[in-house]
Amino acid sequence: MNKSYHFNEGPGEGSNLSQLSAIFDREEASGQAGHFLANLGYALKKFKYLIIFSTILFTFLGWYNTAKKPILYRSSLTLINEPDLNSGVAGSDGARFLVYLTQHYYQTQFEILTSKKLAEKVAERIIADDISVPTEATTHLKQSPLYEWVGELKARLKSIINRISSSFRGSDIPTESQQVDAVPVTQENRLVRRYTSLVKSGLRVSGGTRSQLLTLSFVSTDRVFAAEILNLIASVYQNYVLESKQQVNQTTLGWLVNQLEAAKSELLDSEKRLIDFQKQVQLTSAMSIENQNNANLSDLSRQYNQAKLNYDELLARYGSKHPEVRKAFIELNSLKRTLDNTAGENLDSQDSVFELAKLEKEVETNRDLYLNYLARFKGFNISGDQNVNTIKVLDKAEVPGAPFSPNLQRGILLWGLFGVLLGVILSLLLSFLDRTYKTVEDIEHKLRLPVLGQLPFLSNKVLSALISGKKNISDPEIYYTSNTKSIFSEAINHIRTNLLFSKIDKQPQTILITSSVQAEGKTTVATNLAFSLSKIDQTILIDADLRKPRIANVFQSDLPEEEAKGLVDYLAGLATFDEASYQHSTFNQLTILPSGTIPPNPQELLASFKFKEFLDELKPKYKFIVIDTAPVLPVSDSLVLGKLVDVLLVAVKAGSTTIKMTRETIKRLNIARVYPTGLVLTQLDKPNKAYGKHGLNYYYSYYGNEVKKSA
Repeated sequence: MNKSYHFNEGPGEGSNLSQLSAIFDREEASGQAGHFLANLGYALKKFKYLIIFSTILFTFLGWYNTAKKPILYRSSLTLINEPDLNSGVAGSDGARFLVYLTQHYYQTQFEILTSKKLAEKVAERIIADDISVPTEATTHLKQSPLYEWVGELKARLKSIINRISSSFRGSDIPTESQQVDAVPVTQENRLVRRYTSLVKSGLRVSGGTRSQLLTLSFVSTDRVFAAEILNLIASVYQNYVLESKQQVNQTTLGWLVNQLEAAKSELLDSEKRLIDFQKQVQLTSAMSIENQNNANLSDLSRQYNQAKLNYDELLARYGSKHPEVRKAFIELNSLKRTLDNTAGENLDSQDSVFELAKLEKEVETNRDLYLNYLARFKGFNISGDQNVNTIKVLDKAEVPGAPFSPNLQRGILLWGLFGVLLGVILSLLLSFLDRTYKTVEDIEHKLRLPVLGQLPFLSNKVLSALISGKKNISDPEIYYTSNTKSIFSEAINHIRTNLLFSKIDKQPQTILITSSVQAEGKTTVATNLAFSLSKIDQTILIDADLRKPRIANVFQSDLPEEEAKGLVDYLAGLATFDEASYQHSTFNQLTILPSGTIPPNPQELLASFKFKEFLDELKPKYKFIVIDTAPVLPVSDSLVLGKLVDVLLVAVKAGSTTIKMTRETIKRLNIARVYPTGLVLTQLDKPNKAYGKHGLNYYYSYYGNEVKKSA
């Protein structure tokens, strides 16, 4: 529900002014997106027919697009795919390595199943087994004969371009496309290509993420062919995996045999070198020789130490000249020479010992390598699993009972939802881009001010019809005089009624009509409203637009310019009131006071005490005083006159006056402490829509004959 702010004179004027200014400032700063939710419901209501049309259109398109699609059948097949962790590898290290590889195993299987290589093998099986492929089985695919012909034509054009480019380069080397074209395109090759495209386009693979089950599905327009080709794909896949496994096993076995023979040859060579070196140095084992040498040195060292101890005891007991001491000294020197000779011999044989140890280590290494290859070779042959296929069919493909596509309900629903979404988006976009007023709801929603009435647009066709009917009505400002019961006249009467009831305590007497800029219909509202009010009581119409007056041109177009008198002349004392004004010929209770001579200082004249005094003089004589003044945005005349009147109306032209202009107009008026009573929407192209379900439609039905006559 839209909020309406009524700015009446009184103690709360300042708070109302600040409230309105805050609202406008906030909305201008944030823009349309800032109050998206607030305008969403309004936009949907305003453009509801656009949304309905979009929904109906796309629902029909969804029905048409879904209904024209070929009927598709889908058959499914389930495989058990177990990774092989034993083939070609023995030992725990190899098993752990293969377990690591299984992280990418199923991704590899997906790529194999959807590969062109497997599809070509299936196509070859179709041709070899003479399987009948229905013509309609490929109607839903791009790979039709015409598509293939276009593809071949593109390939030939590319070949011609390559030949021309190679001739410019002066190269005799054939390009890749030329090499391909050298191969003749036979009927069998065309069938293989066509069936390969058929298999790749119709096959889908899923599963293998949390289990060892793979689900294969195939889509075709023929239900029998869908199941038959899917079973064939599974068979070709099993054979392909088995052949690949056998090929890997053969390659692995050949590699093991070669490595085993090479290891055996290396072992024999290293053993021969060891034996030859042992014969050369007459050593059997580096370890035994080293142990023997260490034992001899230890025994000689023990004997030398014992002799040294005996010599020291005898020397201490008998002295150096005793025969026993000399005998012990000779024995000690002899042991020392023997110990030194033995240590030297051990050093001379150390290089031979190192070389012998090296040869022994080499023999041991080659023997371990040979035994390792031998164990793998025996394990590879003993397992006997290289001819066992790990791909097994759990559920064979069966002929589907009902098609899965097209789903008419789903297609219509999705297209319909898209239509609704598109309609909503277009509604919001149009609402955002449209910065003018088209209906009363636009003004009330965007300005939050009451609308006292709406005036339909008076086209040249309508006005010319009045002239041809011998009614001198060429201007919309005096259209009310042509037919007081026309649609336009009833709209003026509606504004008059709302205006008279706009003040509860006191009936308004002075009425000011203004607008934001020129050509918004303010003079049309002022003159025709004056006609309507004059039917009630004495009324005076004053043209206070002292810059671009219009009333004089409408009512005194036949008078010379130098004889035209008006408001300015009366205020300046150049003419009496009777000379400046005149009575209307038809509406006797209407007095017209044109602007007169255009003054150099319009605003000062309107703001003078004399003008205020003039209005006070008119109030006892006239029941209603209607004043037409200049627009608000170009000049400030309306701000001055607004303080002197009871009611202020702002004319807003439908489809022309922008929201920003009107908001700026209201802000300027409120800053000057002038509060508009309401707005009038003018020049409506389609008044029926502007008035909603009722309003002018009643006028059409009630005054139908008069409308037809006036048109």
